Amino acid sequence: MADGCANEIMAIGAGHRAREFAAGASMIDDPGVRKVLRADSLELFDGVPNMPVFEWHSPSNPLIPVDAIVNTDRRYCAAGVRLQRDMNASPRTSLRRGARYAVGTGLGGCAFTG
Repeated sequence: MADGCANEIMAIGAGHRAREFAAGASMIDDPGVRKVLRADSLELFDGVPNMPVFEWHSPSNPLIPVDAIVNTDRRYCAAGVRLQRDMNASPRTSLRRGARYAVGTGLGGCAFTG
């Protein structure tokens, strides 16, 4: 994985934790690093957008934090943000599972349904 491109790193790392690949845990456990990661997190950020949001993701993609996206969508909706969400199965996971679907959910104000 050393010197790999983003796609190679993500493919190798999918479904694993950073600790499984790191030579040590010093960076993972470093309070400064954790502070930066928290500061860059939409899920943990307490602000909300002041404009409509279109958000799309795959509910079956192992490379993205789906729970964090759902939590953020719910928080936005509860705050009255006009949110439209479009969930589309990841091509690789949908082909593997035989799924063929796309779900579009319009969220206006607190009409969160997903």
